[in-house]
Amino acid sequence: MVDKAVSLYDLLSDALDAYRDVKKKIKKPAMNQLDTVADIQNQLAGLFPKGFVDSIDLQWLQQYPRYLKAIDKRFEKAATDHLRDRKLRLLFADLWDEYSKRRKKLEQEHIHSDELEHYRWMLEEYRVSLFAQELGTKFPVSEKRLKKYWNEMKES
Repeated sequence: MVDKAVSLYDLLSDALDAYRDVKKKIKKPAMNQLDTVADIQNQLAGLFPKGFVDSIDLQWLQQYPRYLKAIDKRFEKAATDHLRDRKLRLLFADLWDEYSKRRKKLEQEHIHSDELEHYRWMLEEYRVSLFAQELGTKFPVSEKRLKKYWNEMKES
């Protein structure tokens, strides 16, 4: 029990340190990185909502160091190729918007969907594959796989 608590503490400490580093780095972006920074801030808000420690499954919390490293790499790459970042961001945005609409609808109906929750984390892995492919993903993910999963997913 104590080992689990220490392990969780170390994980959260590392994640919060990386979060602070990313926030510091994106504080003064170049003009061509403003859209990238806005998207990163939205991503961070989704990864670190109020009470995230209690609401996010440990298997996903364990991925946070990689997610934050991917955000850092994305920001660095956007400095030299903001057009590529924009193209990838727009590709991702449509998938995220669909997810957000369904999540909001289900929340209003007080319905929890494990399938939709899994899709949310598939999207996070997809972000890694788009913006920091060199870090690898927890499982194979692509736009085609996401669309297939989405179409097979029940409404709830």
